[in-house]
Amino acid sequence: MRAKPGRFVLMPAYTFIATAHAVANAGYEPWLTDVDPVSWALTPVIAEAILPQLTEPPAAVVAVSPFGAPVDQAAWNAFEDRTGIPVVLDMAAAALSLDAVGRVPACVSLHATKMLGIGEGGAIVSEDADFIAAARSAASFGFVPGTRTAARHGGNYRISEYAAAVGLAALAQATAKEARLKAIALAYRRHLGNVPVDWHAGFGEEWVSMTINIGLPVDCVDTVIAALETRNVPWRRWWSLGCHTHAPFAHAPRDRLDVTEDLGRRVIGLPFHEFLTEGQVRLVSDTVRSALA
Repeated sequence: MRAKPGRFVLMPAYTFIATAHAVANAGYEPWLTDVDPVSWALTPVIAEAILPQLTEPPAAVVAVSPFGAPVDQAAWNAFEDRTGIPVVLDMAAAALSLDAVGRVPACVSLHATKMLGIGEGGAIVSEDADFIAAARSAASFGFVPGTRTAARHGGNYRISEYAAAVGLAALAQATAKEARLKAIALAYRRHLGNVPVDWHAGFGEEWVSMTINIGLPVDCVDTVIAALETRNVPWRRWWSLGCHTHAPFAHAPRDRLDVTEDLGRRVIGLPFHEFLTEGQVRLVSDTVRSALA
């Protein structure tokens, strides 16, 4: 609803594959960018540097919250003002990390595996009242509010009454759940201590999500993974090695993806849920520490 006519949508290669599928399913072609090595995110600076390389202006930019981290919404609002290019924020894992509401719409997931899980569904957050009204209409068969007359293409994309009831219960527990996960995140940081791993800024203190991800030294990745598997400790590359490594997007246009390829190799997810015990956190942490010694 916000995208301009065009062929391409700029988006980071380092994200969950669902972002690329959403762009393609909307009728656009992903143009894959690299990400910032510190925030692991596409930034306005990176996006603006790419614009001169394009043969035509992009229809939109999709910026992604890495693993639920806060996104600089003010910076993306300013990017949109400077360039005239619409921006959408994929904040699927960041329902409880939103620290502001801006004009640029932020899309959050309400899937059962997310911080505010209701089973299925999602939400769009924006201070653009006209856009939200259009989104509400599209989610309800395109109806004009208060009528049974469709003014636009739409469908039945509303959250069910059952899911909404689950959502109210989840919302009532959200603060306590967040506090439990923050305590476990800080326990990981305490037990891992000064081992040479990369953390997202503020993780466990200012924000938390349903996954914990660390960046390992590149020459120690295989050693750490082998140690975890020896002790039957599960691990994941939640975002695989980047969208460009998946067959549907292997030939998507792209910039150099040096940071993406580095992070795809080094960043792994450790066990993380609200019922982990201190002893389990210590076991996982000790396994990583020993492998890095």
